[in-house]
Amino acid sequence: NNLEALSAASSNPAPSPRRTNISATPERAPTPSARVPRLLMKAANVGARAAWALGRWAEMRDFVDAMEDDDAGKPFYRAVLALRPGAAADPGRAVELVDEARRLLHPAFAALVGESYKRAYG
Repeated sequence: NNLEALSAASSNPAPSPRRTNISATPERAPTPSARVPRLLMKAANVGARAAWALGRWAEMRDFVDAMEDDDAGKPFYRAVLALRPGAAADPGRAVELVDEARRLLHPAFAALVGESYKRAYG
């Protein structure tokens, strides 16, 4: 499938050129193997959006299945799949999945609201 091909292509990245670091404490760039999962998750998210826009539901499901469970996009895209055209719509399941996405996003929004409040009134 599409994600497996992307994974295979990214498992052997081209070597990066050497950088000269002039700071007193050298910065360590993430190793290629540490970057691969993060890049694959971004690719899965972009792939899910593209498949949704194109109405390619089987591919969208593949991309969504490849996402990490703590990614708020995963339950959201599953809600879209629950309501997709040409399938037996399950609005109750879609509402549950949107609520799950909301729960996953809540900590991020709470931090942003708190920061904005401090900036405005602090």
